[in-house]
Amino acid sequence: MSGTSRLAWPQWLLLAAALLFFAFQAGWSSTQKSAAFDEQYHLAAGYAYLRTGDFRLATNHPPLAGWLAALPLWGDTTLVLPVEQPAWQAGDRFLFSDLFLWESGNDAQSLLVRARGAITLLGTLLVAGLFFAARQIFGERAGWLGLLLAGLYWITGSLWLVVWVHWAVVVVWIFTLGGDDRMPRLGRHAPKPDPTRPSAEVLP
Repeated sequence: MSGTSRLAWPQWLLLAAALLFFAFQAGWSSTQKSAAFDEQYHLAAGYAYLRTGDFRLATNHPPLAGWLAALPLWGDTTLVLPVEQPAWQAGDRFLFSDLFLWESGNDAQSLLVRARGAITLLGTLLVAGLFFAARQIFGERAGWLGLLLAGLYWITGSLWLVVWVHWAVVVVWIFTLGGDDRMPRLGRHAPKPDPTRPSAEVLP
């Protein structure tokens, strides 16, 4: 790994400003966008698990990100979760998410904005993690370049609300499924032979 010095206070201020800018643009854009085609699936699955402890709708992604998105909805007694519908009994996440978001009297836009707030926070933490990981692995310049591309590029901030599940999958791959071991490391070389140890004999 590349050796890096500790951040000076002006660098901490710059990092905080970049993260706040990312959070602001993501939060602002969340109020301007309608639901992505698959966003309702993940939100319905996460909220259903939060309310019932049942994973039946989380059929194609781990439930953590959806569960986090649903946390701001916890305690809202006005929300209707239509578990009496056949779509719930069948575990049909497509039909059930339509019922939950659009056909049960819930305020769909309010649900989306609140859920996106939690995901914006998660996204901000991931951008910070990207900065520190790139800085530690690839060096000082790579850390700031990664922060610039991920945190300040407006398209990243707005599209984050659409592709948050896919980012979560990337993080899981890196940190729990061996992806970190497969990433290249600058400055990593094969160990030099120890001259004090006898060389191995070559068999005929």
